[in-house]
Amino acid sequence: MISELLRKRKRVAVWGLGYLGYTSILGLQEQGFGLRVFDLHEEPLRLFAEGKYPAPRMAELWSESGYAPPVDYSRVEICRKPEEMFEGAAFHIVAIPLGYSPTEDRLSLLAKYFAKGVPAADGPQVVIFLSAHVPGNIDKHFIAQLEAQGIHDGEQILVGTAFRSDWVTEEYFRQQASQVVGANTPTALQAISDLYALLGRTVEPLPSIREAEVLENARRSFRFAATGFINQLSLCYQNVNMKRLSRLLLSGLNMEDCAPNMGAGGYKEPFAVQNLLEGADSAKYFTTLAEFQSVNYTMPVYYAQALLRRGVRSVAVLGLTFSANRRDLTLSPAVTFANYLLEQKVEVLVNDPLFSPEALADIVPGARPCSVQEALGQAGAVALMTNHRAYRALSEAFVLENIGSGLGIVLDNTGLWTRFQFPESVRYHEVGDGSLSLIV
Repeated sequence: MISELLRKRKRVAVWGLGYLGYTSILGLQEQGFGLRVFDLHEEPLRLFAEGKYPAPRMAELWSESGYAPPVDYSRVEICRKPEEMFEGAAFHIVAIPLGYSPTEDRLSLLAKYFAKGVPAADGPQVVIFLSAHVPGNIDKHFIAQLEAQGIHDGEQILVGTAFRSDWVTEEYFRQQASQVVGANTPTALQAISDLYALLGRTVEPLPSIREAEVLENARRSFRFAATGFINQLSLCYQNVNMKRLSRLLLSGLNMEDCAPNMGAGGYKEPFAVQNLLEGADSAKYFTTLAEFQSVNYTMPVYYAQALLRRGVRSVAVLGLTFSANRRDLTLSPAVTFANYLLEQKVEVLVNDPLFSPEALADIVPGARPCSVQEALGQAGAVALMTNHRAYRALSEAFVLENIGSGLGIVLDNTGLWTRFQFPESVRYHEVGDGSLSLIV
């Protein structure tokens, strides 16, 4: 697709001459692209026209060393009017920060510019936002306004994101070779993916702009939360050298298996939380850990309530242990889930290959032990809770052959069945995939 877009239109339009715009110009020029540039303010355009861009004060902000690599002015056209940006351009890099100011709504302003420029342009225009703001804002304040003007995403305009989190030129040039891109339409996603592949990046695509906005904000928030956690450690353990411990904490942290689930069980994590709380000089400052405890222990209840709201009156629970192939039920979310349903007078069937039927009846009093076939054939909902070896051996054909007429929903806490093609009568939900509302 990119070769078709660039066959006649060799230029890339860069909107904004701040840090993101400057580094985008450097990267695109390195790949041989001709550029058009525009800024909402006159000062950077003047500096650019006079060959003084970036100014020394900009270099001080944009570089750890205070050195800003020069721009090749011979291959850049300055546009004084926004409509000039559409002449011969295939791609538009929006490097303007999207936050609101008291005097301007930048997304709506850009939408007005594109509403005028896109109809007059030669072929579809690809728009790539580099700066993330409130999730949903690009859809609401840019795409929706263009749609109201008869300019449709995926047709005359292809809108997407390639958010960046770097702050200085040194970080930009040593950054990872991967780039997350997001778009609402397959056509836009393909076009943007092709561009970044051409720039030598490994592309990680997301099928919606809002998902990309959530990811970028979540990444930054996660760093913020980690700092808050370390600061709370400092308050709670005031005689411990937290500066030294924080370096060891962050360097040895394995986050690969952290994913949405129905809760955390076992000895290690939950008891480590309790140990920190009990050993703290001032545990009242450890609000993050208390909140994390509450959320993790309540997740099974949220899912049980979601089934109750949908009128489910019989649930089969596959796997009671908190992890695969270990006979450990400590703080198991599956046991909490089953017991809560029993309290609500729901029929509960249980299966776990590590325990006998008699043991299962003792673990969850009131539940009925069953086979996997009975679970699929007799329950109104099935919750696959644990990634047991025996469950990994189940084929799609086996699961589909044993589904009964009453089965309406499958909750998959493991991801084992995510590629199975369930019949239309069965709603499949992998925990955390966004397809099931838990809170009303």
